[in-house]
Amino acid sequence: MNTFAAIAERVRGFVFDLDGTLLNSDAVISAANRSALLKLKQAGMKLIIATGRNLSEARAVCGDLPFDGYVCSNGMSVYGHDFAIMHSEAIPSEIAGQLLTELRRSKANYELHASDNGIVIVQEDMPFLRLRLPDIKALPERLVRDGLSQGTMQLFKLMVVEEDITAIYEQMKAMEQLVEVIRMNDNSIELNKKGVSKWSGLQIQFAKLGIGGDEVIAFGDSMNDWMMLSSSGWSVAMGNADPHIQAIARDRTVSNDKDGVAAYVQKLGLTSGAKEKEMKSS
Repeated sequence: MNTFAAIAERVRGFVFDLDGTLLNSDAVISAANRSALLKLKQAGMKLIIATGRNLSEARAVCGDLPFDGYVCSNGMSVYGHDFAIMHSEAIPSEIAGQLLTELRRSKANYELHASDNGIVIVQEDMPFLRLRLPDIKALPERLVRDGLSQGTMQLFKLMVVEEDITAIYEQMKAMEQLVEVIRMNDNSIELNKKGVSKWSGLQIQFAKLGIGGDEVIAFGDSMNDWMMLSSSGWSVAMGNADPHIQAIARDRTVSNDKDGVAAYVQKLGLTSGAKEKEMKSS
């Protein structure tokens, strides 16, 4: 599948990242993008969200749009169209404890996606993170460690936030044999269970929906989109995407603030009446 025309003939589904892709800088799905999604749905396409957000965060911005499935927390949890859990992963408690020890030694500020419906910060990091997460609950790090070791708390994702993430990123890369280390931007990295990514979560969605990874078009902008963009049948980088993502994507569109998803869907021409009729009769 080497040409734009080839994927246009075979495509059966679309995968969308949220922040920086389907959402604009105000964290809203624009009217143009919303219209494009509804037209794709009417044409028989499967629509899947693949995000670093947890489910509650994803639902807050997706509203009533008819997505067929959700891959959340960078593939750590997978949900159906009805938000029922299909699959979940967690960072093993022993490894989670090692991560916390290493981060505390470096005096890094971190937040824990400790369940798929909530984020926790430790009280030791409140002076820095409270500015960014004013309403998030804070616990003493001792209680967080106790919860992880006793199995009463599961760690789906760990996000490290600093004014300059470079030094922490290099430090965490030394632990890549234990966890996935993703540099999101100059200020943050995300840590997930080894071997888990948006793409691994999407395999579960594809099996459920009866489509192949080579039959989808994926949109993204950040380094946590790398695997799904390099593996999907066709991939589209946003105009605002990380340069590394633009380099590996098969095509690109305009930025998220210029309705890049809607612009590319219009370019594909998949929402025409002829295509809709074809999909309904297949």
